[in-house]
Amino acid sequence: MYRLCSFPVRVPPLRERGEDAVLLARVFVEELNDQDGLDKVLSPAAEDRIRAAAWRGNVRELRNVVQRSFIMADDWIEVADASGLPAVATRAAGGVAGGARLDVRVGASLAEIERRAILATLEFCRDNKREASKILGVSLKTLYTRLNLYNSLGAPPGEMR
Repeated sequence: MYRLCSFPVRVPPLRERGEDAVLLARVFVEELNDQDGLDKVLSPAAEDRIRAAAWRGNVRELRNVVQRSFIMADDWIEVADASGLPAVATRAAGGVAGGARLDVRVGASLAEIERRAILATLEFCRDNKREASKILGVSLKTLYTRLNLYNSLGAPPGEMR
């Protein structure tokens, strides 16, 4: 082990290597084609979406998304077929999704805007509360307090965590 430490090799995460993600996805599709005796192909739109995704789970997440998409596709693996692709998890300079948006109607109360922002951020972070609290700029305790408040008020089904 000590010999390995004498020459460190830094491998950047997949989210910093967009084209590598597409190459890996193609390899995964080829493996699945060989396994099932099929000839499915990633569409250019799906490749663009893969290239832009943040890939928090790195290669394992990419493999799972490709596998789900492969199962759902006919011949072309389209973006619509890729239900596992992160809807808002795209890379941006600040680390948070550049394309992620939250539409709020004019006249909504600040409490409602805060609630929707917290729930949308939790969804973006796949229910990782620690990460969501960092993105929101609040303490983890504050996030839990707000979530407990929302649960006690009773929200529509599927919106509480």
